[in-house]
Amino acid sequence: MGYKGKSTEERIKKEAMKLFLERGYKDVSMQDICNATGLSKGGLYRHFSSKSEILLSLVEDERKADVSERIACREPAVQILTDYLDLFYRNMLMSDQSLAYALFEYASMEKDNSLMENSRTDSSLWKELIEYGVETGAFNAIDYRMVMNTLLFAYRGIRLWSRAVDIGEEIPESIVEAVKLLVIKGYRREESK
Repeated sequence: MGYKGKSTEERIKKEAMKLFLERGYKDVSMQDICNATGLSKGGLYRHFSSKSEILLSLVEDERKADVSERIACREPAVQILTDYLDLFYRNMLMSDQSLAYALFEYASMEKDNSLMENSRTDSSLWKELIEYGVETGAFNAIDYRMVMNTLLFAYRGIRLWSRAVDIGEEIPESIVEAVKLLVIKGYRREESK
C-alpha cells in the first residue's frame, strides 16, 4: 500500500475512533464513518470491509509492541517487560481514549472469535517474552498464561470501568507491580511508590 492509501487508512481509523469513543460500537455505521471521513462507501470499503474490522484494527494498534524484534536483538528481558508494561499502564490511564465499551458492545453483538484471535496473538507474544526471560535467568519459571491472563483481564476491566469512574493511578500501578512481582526474579517493589 502506498503513502496515500496508508494515509487514508489512518484517517479512517482516527475518525472511527472518535465515533466509537463517542457512541460505542452499536450506534456507529459504515455510513457514519463515510460521513466523518468524507469518503464514499466504495472508498471506505477499499480499505476496510466492516466497522468490526476497523475496531479490531484500532485494538491491535493500541498495544503494538516490538517485543519479538527486541528479543532478537538480545535486549535485557526485564527492560522489554518493563517497557511493555509501561504501554499497558499508560493505556489504563487514558480513560478518554478507551475503546472498552465499544469492544464490549462488539463482543455482545457479533458473537465471533475475533477478540479471542487477538488473545492468541497476545499469548504467543507473552510466551516468547517469558521463555526468553527464563532462558536468560531474569524471570521466574512461571506459566506465561497465568501472567498474560492476570494482566490482560485486569487491563480490560480497568479500561471498561475507567469510562464510568475515576480509577486514578494507584490501581494501574498495583497491576503492573503485581506482574513484575510474579515474573522478575528477585524483584522488590520500590518503597517510594
